[in-house]
Amino acid sequence: LETFFQLAHLYFTEPRKDAEAFESYKTKQKQLYENLAKNPQIFYSAEFQKIMTSNHPRAASLPKPEDFDKINLDRAIRIYRERFENAGDFTFFVTGSFDEEQIRPLLERYIGSLPTTGKKENFKDLGIRPPTGKVEKTINKGTEPQSLVNIVFTAPATYSQQDLYDLHSLGELLTIKLTEKLREEKGGVYGVSAFGGMQKVPYSFYTFNITFPCAPENADTLTAAALGELKKIMQSGVSPEDLEKIKEQQRRKLEVDSKQNSFWSSNLFDAYYNGYDPRTILDKEKQIKDLSAKRLQEIAKKYINPGKYIRVVLKPEQNSASPMKAF
Repeated sequence: LETFFQLAHLYFTEPRKDAEAFESYKTKQKQLYENLAKNPQIFYSAEFQKIMTSNHPRAASLPKPEDFDKINLDRAIRIYRERFENAGDFTFFVTGSFDEEQIRPLLERYIGSLPTTGKKENFKDLGIRPPTGKVEKTINKGTEPQSLVNIVFTAPATYSQQDLYDLHSLGELLTIKLTEKLREEKGGVYGVSAFGGMQKVPYSFYTFNITFPCAPENADTLTAAALGELKKIMQSGVSPEDLEKIKEQQRRKLEVDSKQNSFWSSNLFDAYYNGYDPRTILDKEKQIKDLSAKRLQEIAKKYINPGKYIRVVLKPEQNSASPMKAF
C-alpha cells in the first residue's frame, strides 16, 4: 500500500524525461495509427465522432502518423508539470479493505505533502455539440460485407438522477427486446445493445444509443425494426415479464458489483462530480424495487422522438453507389 502512495507522489512531482523512450513511443504510435486507419470499424468510429461533434476541431479524431512528428517532448513535460503542480485542486478517492487509522499517516505523508498553488479551476464549455434534427450518414470503408449501425437520440435536458436511472433501465429493456427480435426472429444481426445516459458537463444533456452490426443489405430493415420496438414501448408500455427481467438482471449485477472496489470508487466519483448525496448509493436496491412499467413508458415518451435522431451506417466501399433507403 505504501508503494502505491509513493508512486502516486512521484507521479505528481517527478515525471521522468526519457528522449529515447519518447522517440520509440512515436515510432510505435505512427505504425499503430497507420494500421488503425485501414481498419473499417476504427475509421468508422473516428468519422462517427466527427459527426457527433459537428466536426469540431477540438473533438477526438484519428491522428495521422505525421501528427506525432509535431509533438515536442519539452513542451509536453511543461504541460504535464502545469497540470500536476496544484494537487490542492485534485480530489482523491480511496476504496478498498484498509484501516483508516493505519492509512491516515500514508495519506498525510504522500498525498498531504503534494505541492499546491491555492488556485481553483473549472471546466470551459468549448461549444462542442451534436447536429440537430434528423441526420443520416453513410460511411463507406473496407470490402468485407459487414455493416455497423449507430442510432443516437440526444438533446439538451435537465440532469436528474431519477431520469438517468430510468433511461439506463430503458436501454436494458430495449437491449432485451431487440436481441429477441433482431437476432432470434430476423436472424440478421450478431449482437445488439442500447444504452441511455445523462451528463451535466460541459452542458446538461441526455443520450440514448442503439448499436448493432449486421449485413449491409439489412441495415435499413433492422433500423426500422429497432425504431418499431421503441414505438411499441411508447404506445403499449412494458409487460410484467419484461419488467421482471430487467429487475432481476439489475439485482444480480448489483450483488456482484457491490463487492468490487471499482463499483464504490466510480459511484463515489459520480456523486462528487454531479453534486448529489453519496449516501444515495446505498439506495440502489430500493431503486430497482421501485422501477415500474409506467416509469419506463413515460421516460421513453419524454426523451425519444422517432423523428429526430442521428443514424450513422458503415458500409463496404463497393456499395458506396447504392443509395440508402428511406423508411
